[in-house]
Amino acid sequence: MIFCNSLAANFRCFMFLIFVSIFILVFADQLTKWLAVVYLSESAEKVMIPGIVGLTYHENPGAAWGMLQDHRWVFMVTSSVAIVGILVYLAKCRKDMHPLCVAAFTLIVAGGVGNMIDRLFIGYVVDFINFLFIYFPVFNFADMCVTVGAAVMVVWLLFFDIPAAAKAEKAKRASEGKR
Repeated sequence: MIFCNSLAANFRCFMFLIFVSIFILVFADQLTKWLAVVYLSESAEKVMIPGIVGLTYHENPGAAWGMLQDHRWVFMVTSSVAIVGILVYLAKCRKDMHPLCVAAFTLIVAGGVGNMIDRLFIGYVVDFINFLFIYFPVFNFADMCVTVGAAVMVVWLLFFDIPAAAKAEKAKRASEGKR
């Protein structure tokens, strides 16, 4: 493997690691969906943790709670634009990005690609994870990637980016006040 002294400065190494991470996450998503099709498609719900989590096979042609069914093109266009936009942003801004931001974007892209593969090749998304303690849509590993990525992005914004910007602004004001 190529050794990178400064990962963010080495464009090829940085993007290689991003794409390998995305590939691994998409592979995990597709593997779990395949397992759901093989082992859950004709069976009733399998309770994994009583009262908390079960496995239920579900073919979802729309979004959460089945919204926008039969509008696959909306998801394909939106996902494609978001994925390309995020990858371009990662490539252009890699030197200034916090590792949490990179991780968040990587998770979001992987989740988007995982669900896009389903929509492109089978026309619906295979969902199989079901919370039993709350009314919530059945979801999959790709959905978890997008959700965790968004949560990591919020953590980055609230605890790293906004405080850093406020600190920089305060330092700027202090330096201007000394003149």
